[in-house]
Amino acid sequence: MSINRRFAVHILASKSSKKQLNNGLPQGSVLALLTLFNLCISDLPDTTSQKFEYADDIAIIPQHEKFENNEAHTQSRLRKTQWWAS
Repeated sequence: MSINRRFAVHILASKSSKKQLNNGLPQGSVLALLTLFNLCISDLPDTTSQKFEYADDIAIIPQHEKFENNEAHTQSRLRKTQWWAS
């Protein structure tokens, strides 16, 4: 574990004082859970919808002119993702 790691919180123009971080793994560490998570989802099925992946979140955004097409596509994608997850 790294020592002397510090952090500050930035909100708009305000910034907190720096605090000591005593737990967790440094971002980008070879042991970081994000790396393991990305390995686990690397074979997630492709989609024609926009797919956004960030850290441990995934969002699939269908884009069709008719709502019914969005719904059908989303259901299809959810079934494929459920099959993949099982």
